[in-house]
Amino acid sequence: MILITQEMLNIATNEVARRVNYLNPHFNLDYLNENTRQIIGFLGEFACQEYLGINWRNNIRENYIKPDDYDFIHNTQRVDAKTETIPTQQLLNIVTQRTINDDVPYGRRLIVESQFPLLQHYDLVMFGAILRPDRPNQWNPVGNYWYPIGMVTSQHILNNYRPPCNKPFNNQPYPQPCVNIRTSELIDIQ
Repeated sequence: MILITQEMLNIATNEVARRVNYLNPHFNLDYLNENTRQIIGFLGEFACQEYLGINWRNNIRENYIKPDDYDFIHNTQRVDAKTETIPTQQLLNIVTQRTINDDVPYGRRLIVESQFPLLQHYDLVMFGAILRPDRPNQWNPVGNYWYPIGMVTSQHILNNYRPPCNKPFNNQPYPQPCVNIRTSELIDIQ
């Protein structure tokens, strides 16, 4: 796990402010405001790179006029980092240990349908999580942690999944069309 620092939060907050005019949100969540959700995304990118020994400060974009094709390069592989929030420490533990059943709530990692075509631009998708803030409008992530869940090749997703998918545990649609990658198919992020 990677400690979220004040520097990470300051830079993530600044990047969200810089990107706001070019932002096209992929998910709308009722339990997190958009600003907090975007900050969590940047914190996840920074933490994932730190976990891999990459200086994340070197990968901050000059501008956000057009969407990026990937978040960073690791060992010549183009990587997209995805960070989600999980509501309890107990659930976070079984997700990050990948012992959760794929067919229960939180057993799959989601990629929204509008991002599915972007998988052609990266080689790997790395998933991580942060414990969900209980009061998102007053949340201070400093001193909390980003936890790696696992990674999968983009090609594996493209070959084995099609959007949209229904939830595996009740066959109902997700709030937004998306693919749901089985947690059991992820491998360690190394």
